[in-house]
Amino acid sequence: MSSSTIDPTEAAWRVMVTAVGVGLDVRPIGDLERAIAVDRPDWRRVRELTARHRVVGLVGAVIGSSSAQVPKQVRTVLSRGSKQNRLRVLGQIGELARIASRLEAAGVPYLAVKGPTAAIQAWPDPQKRRMVDLDLYVPPHCLREVEVVLTESGYARHNDRLPDTMALADMESFVRHESEVPYLDRRGENSNTVDLHWKPFGNPCLYPLSVTEMIGRADVVRIGQHGVATLSVEDHFIYICVHGAKHDWMRVQWLTDVVAFTMLDRLDWTYLTQASDELEIAGPPQRWDAPNRRWVSRLAAEIPSYAKRRLRRIRSKTRSGIDVDRSDELTASSDRRTTS
Repeated sequence: MSSSTIDPTEAAWRVMVTAVGVGLDVRPIGDLERAIAVDRPDWRRVRELTARHRVVGLVGAVIGSSSAQVPKQVRTVLSRGSKQNRLRVLGQIGELARIASRLEAAGVPYLAVKGPTAAIQAWPDPQKRRMVDLDLYVPPHCLREVEVVLTESGYARHNDRLPDTMALADMESFVRHESEVPYLDRRGENSNTVDLHWKPFGNPCLYPLSVTEMIGRADVVRIGQHGVATLSVEDHFIYICVHGAKHDWMRVQWLTDVVAFTMLDRLDWTYLTQASDELEIAGPPQRWDAPNRRWVSRLAAEIPSYAKRRLRRIRSKTRSGIDVDRSDELTASSDRRTTS
């Protein structure tokens, strides 16, 4: 197939996913340079996909440093986006350490999940991961104390349905039926948001542990001289799979976490299998539009073979939503289409 007959959306997906693979250190830069030379993608679509799937930190850094023939304006925009992402990530990591130290000083048990802690645990370069907010998990009986800590740290609850003058802990019906509420930084220095959770998910069938039980399985990541409580790498991996499946893997960013975690040498697959059996986790079925399914499956093909074999064993429990059985097949058939 000549480059003139390649579907523009297909070409944009191919370039973006290849750049993501390079950024995660699972593909060589030559693959990206060849994809750009052969596909000649519509760069407007590449930028749109990169923004929609929250991978500008990866794609911008890779394309910005490559020798591929990329329009100067596109390279400049993507590189700027990558640099802005790095600055935001550094700010959020520092903010998480600040809040965590205040929670510990107040004696409030907590977990920081996804975001900075997932990036520090699993990513080759944490500053390339897109971070939107900080997710803090606390037991329901600690809501009064944590709300005081967040207020004193400069945050205000953001929910139009809740009265500002009433403490979250006193809203028994809301706490019973909901699982989280956002807090916005009102200091005006940045746009940080803390999502405060007292349940893992709104639907307890997705992840049966309570926050108290999750804290009992906690690990610690280091941010400078400070330790921040988070999930173990195995529990974090399971949680990320459930979170991605809950949202039907609508963003490539969530799959990049899966690829990063499966590349970890210290991931204990025996424990992971036992934990998935113990939790009996089942997620929603897959629902993909055609281009998303093909190209997300292509990225899933970057998962190491030994990890795929183990994922197959636990897939009936975790329902990660990644078709690891067909990912290699889809990649190969796609490659045949582009080279025929």
